[in-house]
Amino acid sequence: MSKRALHNALFTAAFTRNVKLATELLKFLLGQERAAQFNFRTLKFETTVFTDAEGNERRADAIVSVMTKEGKRVLFLIEHKSTKSKHIFQQLLSYQTVLYAEAADEVVPIVVSTAKSKLERARRVV
Repeated sequence: MSKRALHNALFTAAFTRNVKLATELLKFLLGQERAAQFNFRTLKFETTVFTDAEGNERRADAIVSVMTKEGKRVLFLIEHKSTKSKHIFQQLLSYQTVLYAEAADEVVPIVVSTAKSKLERARRVV
């Protein structure tokens, strides 16, 4: 298994099957004030395979739904990138379009990147 595939498999296993880790990740990323608006006991892992308007199958890394305390359904679209991606915004937008059509009140895209920066690559050369 390549290093890239291993990173992705670890990320997917941790954040698509473990309620505690997914909850802690979301609370950390949202911050205390925004996280307080959610009922994390309603956290649910959603299917990550869906079909876009053109009939193409799409596969997200993780989709988690959480209800707000006001009863709105928020989907967190979580993508892991181990390399830089020129098309990440297009990818997220296409996923969000489908997810809004599936009756989400809000879709929050989150990208977790483990891609090396130019500075990190330069340090390896020196």
